[in-house]
Amino acid sequence: MKVANSVLIMGMFGLAAAAESESQAQTGVNPIRKVVTLMQEMQKEVEAEGVAAKDLFDKFYCYCTSNKDDLKKQAASASAEAEALSAKVESETSEKKQVDEELS
Repeated sequence: MKVANSVLIMGMFGLAAAAESESQAQTGVNPIRKVVTLMQEMQKEVEAEGVAAKDLFDKFYCYCTSNKDDLKKQAASASAEAEALSAKVESETSEKKQVDEELS
């Protein structure tokens, strides 16, 4: 009984596969051709993404090289400001100590 069922199931799969291959033969669609076509489309997409990434890289590289002097000026300005703020903190700290001593 089990053997008969398995033969019947295998026969149904065989008929389905035959019908599939017959329908593919009628429409002229080859499964390998489908895969090749999909891979070619993927290749086009990947190449387009590569071009877009290269453009972005070129723009960023240009930005970095052209703004080098501006970035150096900003860094120098920021360090001068940091030194000024440090000096201000020290003077205010010493002033606070002096006020605390006067209050005591």
